[in-house]
Amino acid sequence: MNQKIILKAMQVAIIITAVSATLAGNLWAKELFVSTTGSDSVSYANNNISNPWLTPQYAWSSAKAGDTVNFRGGTYNITSLINTNSTGNSGTSSAWITFQSYPGEYATIRATASMDVMLQIAKNYYRVKNIAFDCNALAARGIGIGWYDSNNAVTGFEADGVAVFNWRTGDNACAFYVGSSSAAVRATDVTIKNCAITGASNASGLNQNYSGIMVFGADDFHLENNEITQVRHGIYLKHSSINYYNHGDTVKNNYIHAMHPSGGNGHASINLNTNYTTIQNNILETYIDLGEDAQTGGSVNGNYCTIVNNTCLSGITLKNDGGSSNNTIRNNIFTYRTIEGGTGNTWDYNMYSSGSAIGLHDLGNKSPVYTGGSSPSTISGFALASGSPGKNAASDGKDIGADITKVGINSSQASQSDTTAPAKPGGVSVKLK
Repeated sequence: MNQKIILKAMQVAIIITAVSATLAGNLWAKELFVSTTGSDSVSYANNNISNPWLTPQYAWSSAKAGDTVNFRGGTYNITSLINTNSTGNSGTSSAWITFQSYPGEYATIRATASMDVMLQIAKNYYRVKNIAFDCNALAARGIGIGWYDSNNAVTGFEADGVAVFNWRTGDNACAFYVGSSSAAVRATDVTIKNCAITGASNASGLNQNYSGIMVFGADDFHLENNEITQVRHGIYLKHSSINYYNHGDTVKNNYIHAMHPSGGNGHASINLNTNYTTIQNNILETYIDLGEDAQTGGSVNGNYCTIVNNTCLSGITLKNDGGSSNNTIRNNIFTYRTIEGGTGNTWDYNMYSSGSAIGLHDLGNKSPVYTGGSSPSTISGFALASGSPGKNAASDGKDIGADITKVGINSSQASQSDTTAPAKPGGVSVKLK
């Protein structure tokens, strides 16, 4: 047979194989259902809206690549963690497994016994949408992604429109725990967005590390458009990036406010102890803390980061730890800055109500005038008033500070303060897509 014909036939066979695999993944994907009146004796093949499963544990252990699991409205009480470390299947990059509240209804998973984490993600390509996790002051963490006692690294996780609230105190207690403090990267391609995160209502006895989102060794993480309250640290990027290069980590458009005061370590809105991370367009009640001594398996921290267009009612601190170097800090509103260490940092177009200019275009000793007063209580209140210092003075000709139209849970979700949405447990309000 002619060699060109053979080559062409091989190319066609490869294309057919690839298309068949894609079609097979879509063909066999199922819409699955869970209900508070269901039964785990229902087989996978027979599961449908009329024959749902009963427990979140069974759903997470049974769903397959490409499936969508719909939780009917109601509260699902669990007495032990949902463990995907030893059970369950992974999705694929083209066929994620989705767990969501059934459209028009709202599901809450509630801890009713003491546990370290409610949902342990140890498989790949999972998406969780519009589900509430009530830690009930019994679970120390809501969702762990590649969590530290997992045997499996995780690639691909997304939380969208998830509410996590009232996790108990303890070292490294948090709503979301991303990665691991071990030397190996334990979580890659992780997105947490449009989530309502509400900690304990009472600050008494809270550990100094009590945080909304905590990140350890992780690659390619994106923490965007979340609202975080009642914590000691809003977003705690606790350990340096295990791989010391730019892997696109972002912390953008978050609203962190109504925080609990803390002791000697303060209560930072963002603890920035990673490298090559972009902190952009956040509204923050308290300060940004940049740099920390290198810890398990890591390098010195707080280097090569980009900190731009943030509105901060407090300041920024660069620690003296051998890190805090080669960062770009531009277009931010701060009350103050404290520079204990670090070299090679670029400062420009920032505004300080207390402190002199560093960069050529910095505005020193200039206080912003917000439309919502000196301490706004809503996102919209952080808009700069006409004639305010910093108005149309950023490097792009726009306002210094955050663009309020991009901050917070996006328009398809309701923020915690949105009284038009139905109230959910823990004071969290979420609109379903």
